[in-house]
Amino acid sequence: MPKALALGLCVVTCIAYWGVLEADFIHVDDPAYVTQNPGVNGGLSGTAILWAFAGTGMANWHPITWISHMLDCQIWGLEPAGHHLTNLLLHLANTALLFWLLLRFTAKPWAAGGVALLFGLHPLHVESVAWISERKDVLCTLFFLATLGLWREWTLRPTRGRYLLALLTAALALMSKPMAVTLPFVLLLLDGWPFSRHGLGWKRLVLEKVPLFVLSGLMCLVTLLAQHAFSAVRSIETFPILLRITHAIVAYGAYLWLTIWPWNLSFYYPHPGEIQVVATLASLSILLLATGVAWFERSRRPWLGVGWLWYLGTLVPVIGLVQVGDQAMADRYTYIPLIGIFVALCYELAERARRVPRGPQVAGVALGLVGVACMALTVRQVSYWGTSERLTRHALEVVGERVSLRHLLGQALTDSHDYEGAIREYRRALELDPGYILAWANQTTALGELGRNAEAIAIGRTAVAMDPDYIPPRYLLARAYSRAGRLDEAIRELRQVVSLDPAHTRAQFGLALNLMRADRLEDAADAFALLLRSQPTHGEARGLLALTHQRLAETRL
Repeated sequence: MPKALALGLCVVTCIAYWGVLEADFIHVDDPAYVTQNPGVNGGLSGTAILWAFAGTGMANWHPITWISHMLDCQIWGLEPAGHHLTNLLLHLANTALLFWLLLRFTAKPWAAGGVALLFGLHPLHVESVAWISERKDVLCTLFFLATLGLWREWTLRPTRGRYLLALLTAALALMSKPMAVTLPFVLLLLDGWPFSRHGLGWKRLVLEKVPLFVLSGLMCLVTLLAQHAFSAVRSIETFPILLRITHAIVAYGAYLWLTIWPWNLSFYYPHPGEIQVVATLASLSILLLATGVAWFERSRRPWLGVGWLWYLGTLVPVIGLVQVGDQAMADRYTYIPLIGIFVALCYELAERARRVPRGPQVAGVALGLVGVACMALTVRQVSYWGTSERLTRHALEVVGERVSLRHLLGQALTDSHDYEGAIREYRRALELDPGYILAWANQTTALGELGRNAEAIAIGRTAVAMDPDYIPPRYLLARAYSRAGRLDEAIRELRQVVSLDPAHTRAQFGLALNLMRADRLEDAADAFALLLRSQPTHGEARGLLALTHQRLAETRL
């Protein structure tokens, strides 16, 4: 029966997510993670692996995630279906592994199956699976769950090899996504139930996990340094402490509501920027009530406390106490935390069903109906991830007019070659916020593609004048100059970009390419060589460097 249940779970989950295989790359983050990242899309190599471990790209240190993207590019190139397939396979593996672990821990196949069913099919998890850039979520969870299983095996048959293997998978989870810093706390929860190890004393239980706490502490430090380096962490002046605390309380309640009623989900939920008194009090009441129930029932129904504290604890890194970006919350943040809620619900249902006549049958039917509803909603949610345009238009329907979403829609339309539509969206964004620099700057691309080079350059200059040290407008102005054939001005702007950000790979490549086009071959060769020192996997730069040397040799004959 367990094997049949596991197979059934994977089949229905695969059916629900099958639509992702027809989805494209998404304009948000996917270019930086895969399509426009030469360190990744060049495929797997020793040099690329060293780059993955040496850098903190995208404001995080997650080398295992980078390597997984490189492996996909090695196998699939830039065919999005292959990348989506990897995410889906990882999600299926997580669903099956979660079922097997809970069955191993508790010997309750139907309760374990219910948790895995909700995990596999709940629409809140679509973002983690359908978004290629969220590879880190599904990959981290695989190692997170593997660590739980390996740790349990160590507690039953302690050996140095089992302990080291658990530490290895914990490190791999952390190197996939920093959210795994909560792992040692989860293990302490499981020591109470279902492992029943509290008789050993909490001091011993904590001491045996010291290496895990050290790994988590180091990852917290590395992540904070990386996010500060990329200016991703918002200041206390922008998001005061009281606002962060009250918003965290609201977010805990909001995630619970979306778990119960997963309708109108969006990849972007804007931060309100102010204290929501009513929402805070309502959410706080729910949190206190649930915590009280879990406390008073901790002996008779320990799964309630473990599930609830799992939810509360694993959300801490992303609940907004450290505010990264300007989003209020994100569906992807629930991928691991909701396991706790599903455990509390399904094990409570199994316990209550056991006490009444035909209770297990009724509970099974009820769970099946919930699974069908989740499956239908997941299929619907997956459909929005087909293209950037569809995803952004849906977000606008859910959260209303937002300047950032109008700007993203303009970028999506640019990618689909609807340049007139893109310009309209950029200008709608500027109606909402005339000072939104990126909406000014990105018009240059659409205008240039329409052959309106003079207008593109004029708008690009306007954007640069608004903030001369802001790199994206200056880079886009350089491209506008290059498109218009004004190579000296393009070179000047690209040199300025590189001076502001020496790691700007596209600007370095553009500089070398424009120098080559301007027949400044020695300077072009130096620029290509400089780029290859930091990006040795950049195949196009290597080929053009060889061509530049060839042309230099011809001129010297």
